[in-house]
Amino acid sequence: MGRKKGIITTATANALKQNTVNQWSEVLQWKVPRGYFVQFLSAKGINIYLPTSVTVSHGGTGEETLDLNSNAKIVDSASRDDDLTARAYKVTDDTDLGIVSIDYANNQVVVDHDNAEEVEIVYLAKGGAVRVNVYRPSSGVQTFNLFEKSLSILHLMEQNNTDSLLTLDDPFPAPEKYLIKLEVNAPYQIEWKEELKNNIAHVSIPFRKQDMSRLSQQAVDRINRLFVSK
Repeated sequence: MGRKKGIITTATANALKQNTVNQWSEVLQWKVPRGYFVQFLSAKGINIYLPTSVTVSHGGTGEETLDLNSNAKIVDSASRDDDLTARAYKVTDDTDLGIVSIDYANNQVVVDHDNAEEVEIVYLAKGGAVRVNVYRPSSGVQTFNLFEKSLSILHLMEQNNTDSLLTLDDPFPAPEKYLIKLEVNAPYQIEWKEELKNNIAHVSIPFRKQDMSRLSQQAVDRINRLFVSK
């Protein structure tokens, strides 16, 4: 069986979770399929956009300026237009209300709406950090780090989907049933909105997978020696 390409995304992940504010916590988990090992490549571009959200009251008087979370300042992304930096939704049914404009300096957005009700603003923010770790399934506490960066850097840098400047720090072969976890330490909670299309949250980590029979036990042993206890 030859090499096959795959991508870890919010759709292919085994689990999406909410983080605990201001401590390292898991937000995405993906498990290497049984019968395969996967190779992550440090030369291949990846994408990681992890928005937060705030719920505010709209007066229903047309265009209104709404304040965002003071602990999560909105960031002006280099590779995304305003409509993929911030979006407004009705809390009652997730109807996309759109954003008229963004005031990055004052951490505000303008939303045009004719009903007085609560509105959820989902947006890319500064602050905190994210890392990608591989976990050995037998221990759950031994990890190998593939990537770690501040969320401010990620959301500011060029991350064009087909030519991203963002890459993993280290290539790594992960055997079957090993866990890949995206973990966050931030002063705000991540908002996935995974049930909606064209949402702001976006993860794309490509890999190549091969039949596990091509990986010898000696190779697995060498891989396991790279892991460290948390």
